[in-house]
Amino acid sequence: MIIEKLTINKPVIEYKNSVPLNPKVSIVIMTYNHENYIAQCIESIISQATNFDIEIMIGEDDSTDNTRNICIDYANKYPNILRLFLHNKENKIIDNGSPNGMFNQLYTVDMCRGEYIAFCEGDDFWHNTKKLQLQHDFLIENPEFKTVTTDFTKLYVDQGTKKSAFNMNVKKQLENKTVELDNFFEHQIKILRTSTYFFKSEVLKSFDPLNMVSAGDIQMILHARDHGKIMYLAVDTATYRIMTESASKSKDFSKRQHFFLNYIKFMEVAIEHYNLDNKERSYLKKQKMMYGIREASESKKVIKTILLSIEIVLNGYLSKNTLRNIKHSFRK
Repeated sequence: MIIEKLTINKPVIEYKNSVPLNPKVSIVIMTYNHENYIAQCIESIISQATNFDIEIMIGEDDSTDNTRNICIDYANKYPNILRLFLHNKENKIIDNGSPNGMFNQLYTVDMCRGEYIAFCEGDDFWHNTKKLQLQHDFLIENPEFKTVTTDFTKLYVDQGTKKSAFNMNVKKQLENKTVELDNFFEHQIKILRTSTYFFKSEVLKSFDPLNMVSAGDIQMILHARDHGKIMYLAVDTATYRIMTESASKSKDFSKRQHFFLNYIKFMEVAIEHYNLDNKERSYLKKQKMMYGIREASESKKVIKTILLSIEIVLNGYLSKNTLRNIKHSFRK
């Protein structure tokens, strides 16, 4: 069991409920300081049209805003469908002095009782009421697959704009496809979002994270690919909110770099553990160079910035993103 690998300093409280013991699908919501979004998230799941029983698993991660009270209100209103887990900051896994949500994720997954497990982040929501039924039916009809994901809409919160059917509208029309591990970090990963994940429960019950401070959602997909085929369905089912301030997009340079470094460390372990191909090693080398350029630029080490930029060009790592980063570095 996953829970046996966690350090529990203070018991997690499961709020009173009357949820049936044998739901077909468990939906995991991880939430922290989402008071403006969590109600829409929960409502979008309650609104799902299915011919099977579900349980909604909310891991409330000791928020400092009104998120916990909102979750309790919903738990009282829907005791026959909603299981609420009240977490404590004493159990959080600490990353560079800051707590992360990995304990919440692993604990809540371990408590799921469904034959299938789906995810929806607390600041996202599902806009397709047939999402669960669609994914459930696909796995029933295609037993060689253990996981199914879908397309999604990107919602840019500050701008109030969105890109619907994101993957089907980027560069080319993307059709249903099997998710492979070749060229995974540079390309395959772009069609994946946590709030579209739908797994056979048996896959996640054996999940053992490679890194407790980075990329929990990506680790689940890599683990799942080891246990069966993954299908991406080109149908838009979920809305993914993009915030201006987040771990990966923080205005604070040191926070962005820390996130980037953790991700690099995770890629190193994942490439070895899953025996990923040379394209992944090349992509990892490129990311290390980009990390170095950002560090050198921020420290105003001009010569090092120039040398790293030349090295990137000589290695053939040119793309719009790398050129954008190099250009930004010299503006510093």
